[in-house]
Amino acid sequence: MLTKAGIKNVAMITSMLLACHSYFKKNEDNSSVSLRDVARFIILCQWFKKSIEEKRILEREGERWQKSQKYLANKEKYMLKVEDYYNITDIDLRASVLALTHCYYLRISNMRSRFQFLEAVCTA
Repeated sequence: MLTKAGIKNVAMITSMLLACHSYFKKNEDNSSVSLRDVARFIILCQWFKKSIEEKRILEREGERWQKSQKYLANKEKYMLKVEDYYNITDIDLRASVLALTHCYYLRISNMRSRFQFLEAVCTA
């Protein structure tokens, strides 16, 4: 499914998805996760990947930022780049993290459980 969707790092993403499902099965119910979640993950991952690629193209062309000359003059001061803070430059990895967040992380209501979830996924 992942390779047909054009997603790279299949082994890493598969282990992350497996860790997500294992976490929810252990802490909630077996029926709380299914292959529909994986399908949703793939759809979102493709959408985020396309969005990130389109944004980078627009930034290179400069079309998006031509409205404000003041902004253009001080562009570096205002820009917040994920790559600068988290060193995530691979588009597939960024899209996967965003999709995983939307499909799984946001389901968890309290911070302690979210932290445990992140530990489970990051050690996978």
